Amino acid sequence: MTLPSPEAVARAFARGLRAQVGAIAYRRIIATIRDNPTDPTCPSHDYCDANIIMDEAMRAAGVPASLMDADFLNSDNPTESAFTAVWNAAWDRFYADARA
Repeated sequence: MTLPSPEAVARAFARGLRAQVGAIAYRRIIATIRDNPTDPTCPSHDYCDANIIMDEAMRAAGVPASLMDADFLNSDNPTESAFTAVWNAAWDRFYADARA
């Protein structure tokens, strides 16, 4: 199985985040990330449950629903590391794009 690129997930996340919080809050989130480049806490969580939006972004980018199952995430399945790597890399990409 091929997982989507972190870039594709990050783009889907950014679209979903903006749709969820609105344009003004989205700009505030981006500004906060730029103003605090070493803060590991994502300011999006002040406005919504960003993990839900990332979950939706993973699905929108083509991750099968079966892989989004919580049991899968807690399993010893070797694909988990690839899934988690894409999820984490998508966050990193979103942050990099926000700081640019």
